[in-house]
Amino acid sequence: MNYEEAMAYIRESSKFGSKLELVRIEYLLERLGDPQKKLKCIHIAGTNGKGTTASYLAAVLKEAGYKTGLYTSPFLENFTERMRIDGEEITKEEVAEYITKVKEISEEMTDHPTEFEIITAAAFQYFYDEKVDFVVLEVGLGGRFDATNVVTPVVSVITTIGMDHEAVLGSTFSEIAFEKAGIIKENVPVVIGYQREESLETLLKKADSVHAPAYVYGKDFKGERKENSIEGQTFSYQGIWTSYDKVEITMLGKHQISNCFNALGALEVVRDLGYDISDEAILTGL
Repeated sequence: MNYEEAMAYIRESSKFGSKLELVRIEYLLERLGDPQKKLKCIHIAGTNGKGTTASYLAAVLKEAGYKTGLYTSPFLENFTERMRIDGEEITKEEVAEYITKVKEISEEMTDHPTEFEIITAAAFQYFYDEKVDFVVLEVGLGGRFDATNVVTPVVSVITTIGMDHEAVLGSTFSEIAFEKAGIIKENVPVVIGYQREESLETLLKKADSVHAPAYVYGKDFKGERKENSIEGQTFSYQGIWTSYDKVEITMLGKHQISNCFNALGALEVVRDLGYDISDEAILTGL
């Protein structure tokens, strides 16, 4: 297939809808050699701020010298935005190559994979083949049964939870938080952004049940805005183990500072696990 044919196949696969279970993606990846098991991932779920938090993390890891993959959805202008390495989008030729690989397996399956499962399988294989050091991985929908939830990450991140996809995820904050909490893995640290009380209670209950160390906004890390202008904003950060008097970002809006807190908390955890990420890399990347 060429790129246009690959896009047509992806669009056609939308007719299989969204099926919240992992059996198809697990089969696809097993046939590909389970590339996701050989990747170091930072897995991000939540309602608000996933994409920005992911972008902050990818920028800092790149600045620290790590070859970093970024998987996000949806895209704004071009499909190729969904898979990036060190800020560079996957090429159209590579999209065609990897979708073709997945299609060959998909068409043998009696239960055809969904559009998102096909794309996700292709992304894992792409990042593995490109030998990235880290993949920053954004959940598509929910968490527990999302196609990305086949990894054991180095750290999980859950951004602010709101009411979203209620017909699928639930009608209360607690029910939705339960689905997002599905990305919390046994003994894997989780960084939890600002949450309503009922959401936080649900997330902490899951973390406790799988012995996942939990770092919570407002308790383990926090900060406040110091300056704000059309050119950007600055804020202070008091973290889990590290504090900064002045962090500068060019993105506008108070919510972007909250997203930055999520990224900083996750970066502290990654650094605590033994990865070399300097303060300079953090501040420059942000």
